[in-house]
Formats: sequence, C-alpha cells, structure tokens
Amino acid sequence: DWNSLQIIDVSDPASPVRAGSFSTPPYFRDVAVSAQYAYLGSSSNGLEVINVADPTRPAYAGSYPINVNGITVSGQYAYIAGSAAGLQIYDVTNPAGLTLVGSYDSPGSAAGVAVSGGYAYIADGASGLQVVDISDPANPMLVGTYDTPGNAYNVTVSGNHVRIADGYQGLQIIDISNPAAPVLAGSYDTPGSVWDVAVSGGFTYIADYYSFPDGALRIVSGVSGLPHFPLAAGNLAPGESYPFTMRYRVPQGVASFRTQFNGRADTVCGNSYTYGTD
Repeated sequence: DWNSLQIIDVSDPASPVRAGSFSTPPYFRDVAVSAQYAYLGSSSNGLEVINVADPTRPAYAGSYPINVNGITVSGQYAYIAGSAAGLQIYDVTNPAGLTLVGSYDSPGSAAGVAVSGGYAYIADGASGLQVVDISDPANPMLVGTYDTPGNAYNVTVSGNHVRIADGYQGLQIIDISNPAAPVLAGSYDTPGSVWDVAVSGGFTYIADYYSFPDGALRIVSGVSGLPHFPLAAGNLAPGESYPFTMRYRVPQGVASFRTQFNGRADTVCGNSYTYGTD
C-alpha cells in the first residue's frame, strides 16, 4: 500500500487480519520496525515515524525531509539508503528529534541497506554491493565491493551470505565471510525483475516484479549459497515423472555439488545429472 501503513495480525497465518492502519502521504517504499516505532521511508515524501505501541491505534510521532529508498534500524541508529545521498546514519534515540550522525557517499544510487556484525551492506543500483564498516557510526568506511551483473535494488543478510535483489539479473547470493573481499556464491534467475528479497526459516522469498502470469512471489531454498528449487508437482509415485527445468550457475572452483529430492541426495558433476524419487 503506497498511501498508508497497514498492520496485520498474523498470529493465525492461515487467516491474517488487519489490526490497524495509518494514512500517510503517497509513495512510501520501505518500512522498518524497532521497539514501539515504525519508520516509513519515501524518496519523495521523506521519513515518517509512527508509534505502534498499540497496533490497533498507530499514532504520528514525527517526520523528516530525508530521501529514503530503503531503511533498517539497529540499536539506536537508523541506516538509510538515500539514492544519490548514499548511506545516511541517524540517531533515533529520540524519535521526535532524529539527528544525523554520519554518512557514506556511495558511487551508485543507494536503494536498500542491511546491517549485520558491524557492517552495512548497501544495494547500490548499478554499482552492486557496497560493504561499509559502521563500527564508528560517525565515520563509516568502505571496506569491500561486489559488482553484480544487474541493478541492486535491495539486500538481506543471512549468516555468511547476502542475498541481493538484482533486477532482471535475478537473485544474487554473495559470500561475505571476508567483508573486504565478497565473492559470488550462486544465483537464481527469475522470469521478471527481482525488486526485494527476505530470508526466513531456510527459505528465500523473492518479490519478482513483471513476472505475471506466473505470480510475483517466488520461494527458493538454498544450502551454502547454491539455490535449491522447490517443486509444486505434488507427490510422485515410483516410476512417475514430472518435467521441469533447473539452471545452476556454479561458483568458480566448485567441481561438484549435491541436489536433494524428497530427502534423497544425488550428485551433479559437470553435465551429468542423476535424480530420483523415494
């Protein structure tokens, strides 16, 4: 919803219910929640802070003329991907009076940001992934980059990997074990343009724009950064078949890897494939 904050009760995932809403100026692109506040970001209408202590009655707490494409809140700081303004770091100790602490002028157009372990990972448009040391929020410093093949729209961190929504180049999975030298771990192509990505419970959830009629949400699972593609074919009896296509982009230096179907693992080497059902 471009024009309001919607709060959904998902205590029963099979029957989500709207708990509350708050009308806003149009075109908010991202939201982050920390403690009792929701932070809504817009590239045209700035940052709105909403008190959601009572989800049924959200209340206005403040607004700021900040260019926001993406936002995440960690501890007392909000990290904002501000397009041409790069990374902006604000102290949100007082939500009614945010103060700018530090910034990093990225080379591209900062569209999304994730924070983990003292680093900010910026989805920087045509400039791919930017890794910034934020151990001193007043003096953020670039430590590493990875130039993705598409336009990096958003990013999420899971363990030693980041998943990047890379537009028409699909999902890019980058190994950040060494933040100063990120390397490609795998990728997954989609029919559309990947604009957003989230990870939960071993699954990666992809917002795949322009992918109709197949649907805009795609769910994949992955091990060690190599995508594993779930099938919706139902239960196959022994001897039955189901046609499908999988494409792997194998990281340099990987000689073989394993696939798994219904709990049975099979090895893939070069162009030789063996699959089976139990």
